[in-house]
Amino acid sequence: MGHLQLVVAIEEEFGIRLDPSDVVELESYLDAEAILKKHGRWKDDIETAKTGPASLLVPIQRLGSRPPLIWFPGHDRLFNSALRLSAALGEDQPVWALDIMRVRGASTLEELAAECGAALLEQPALGPWRLAGHCFGGYVAFETTRFLEAAGARVDRLILIDVLNPAWRREQKWSTIAAERWSEYRARLAYHAGVLRSGTNRSRWLYLRERAAAFLKGRSEDLVPSGVVGRHRAFSKIWKPRPWNGQALIVREPGRRLDAPAMGWNGVIRELREEVVPFYQTGPMAGERIAILKDIVEKYLDHDPA
Repeated sequence: MGHLQLVVAIEEEFGIRLDPSDVVELESYLDAEAILKKHGRWKDDIETAKTGPASLLVPIQRLGSRPPLIWFPGHDRLFNSALRLSAALGEDQPVWALDIMRVRGASTLEELAAECGAALLEQPALGPWRLAGHCFGGYVAFETTRFLEAAGARVDRLILIDVLNPAWRREQKWSTIAAERWSEYRARLAYHAGVLRSGTNRSRWLYLRERAAAFLKGRSEDLVPSGVVGRHRAFSKIWKPRPWNGQALIVREPGRRLDAPAMGWNGVIRELREEVVPFYQTGPMAGERIAILKDIVEKYLDHDPA
């Protein structure tokens, strides 16, 4: 069970409000009382749990002298990646995450982003805003950027990690898509071939079995998405980002998506900075790759946009 799913299960079972940062060490919801008591929050949370709706904005790392980073999780809605990146960035980097799964009434991606933007505007001390999104979370981060600026707020940084502009694909000829798809598969094949060459017969067999299971699981989820995840995927299929006169960091992993130039964001975002991370079987947010991503993100956060 992922961290965010665990938080939801605990809240439903005990009628309390938790932060994911409180339950990193949980192995099951049965440990909730012990964890809350350790933090001295058990009694307070029970007494105040239903005084108002839970905020969409959740603290991952509250403290630190650097400007806060606001994280938008991918369509899997888990906070694992935020927790991993926060740990890599260190105790001086505050990180907050938006729990987009709590937004139930949105019928478009723009409406979802408006809910997220409104939640951020309730916490003006966390601005000027530095937003980062992974996969679907990148779409929401981009639209939230536009919402915040329309409300008069300043967005200082925007980071899009493994975020392919969905409108780019819809606008391309089939021949372009075929060429970019082949480039994507070629990068994947090169990686897998390298893993297989370096292994033993047994490790090769186990690796192939593991990757086949992951492929089938991913395809089944893509074919039959349901619930909030299904709605989010439906949003992205019709969403077309409007041009934005700002600067963003694009983090690309060749082999993960269609190999579109600048992930399809040319002509949409005025100024792009692009960084490339090497392909890895479980993506750029995996523990084995987080140090690379941390260096890229830290460098961008520290640069002078002027």
